Amino acid sequence: MRSVKIANTRLKLDAACDRVPGVSTVTNCIDLVQKILIVPYLRRQGRPMNVYYHHIDQKPFSRSLLLLCPFGGQVIVSALDAQTQQKTDASSDFYEDSTIINNPLTSIHWANQEKQLWIQALQEDVWVLQEMPKETKDDLDLMRIALHASVQQNQTPWLLAQIGPRLRMHKEFMQECVSCHMFALAYVSESVRQDPEFTKWLLQEKYRQDLTTA
Repeated sequence: MRSVKIANTRLKLDAACDRVPGVSTVTNCIDLVQKILIVPYLRRQGRPMNVYYHHIDQKPFSRSLLLLCPFGGQVIVSALDAQTQQKTDASSDFYEDSTIINNPLTSIHWANQEKQLWIQALQEDVWVLQEMPKETKDDLDLMRIALHASVQQNQTPWLLAQIGPRLRMHKEFMQECVSCHMFALAYVSESVRQDPEFTKWLLQEKYRQDLTTA
């Protein structure tokens, strides 16, 4: 769990440093070295990448190169981010007339056809989740699809960090997540952790995974 927290902290620091002229020059030099040397090495070794290295892997070369230039780089990147945000907001506005239902785990109801489009998109590329409305991160059906897609696409650690706060309190779903990747323990809510049934299940799951990897 400590390694997960460190990875999340490194990710947040990298994002914060991108906004500071001069500092971003240093951090993006480091990012480029890791993107060129460390990330390919982890792939060759078949090692799972934590959320920080997934962030480095997905960070475009063009963004890092721009941020090597103090002030000017920040201006250009900020303008590009603003354009991206406008597209995301437009996508979210598409759902603002959706019908609210009383399911505590799913705050927005989509028409079946629209939801099916999201499911197809997730199956092809789980990173589509970044472009989807925030409410999707608490949609049980969509996040189950995203979880299994992330396993196939080797993106599980990144996906786990995207799980919404309500789903983190859903015991059965979090059990599915832990079964896919032990990193999920870092995102299980305190209420689920204190559930005796979950504790018993977790001991059995750890034993099963130990036998599998032995």
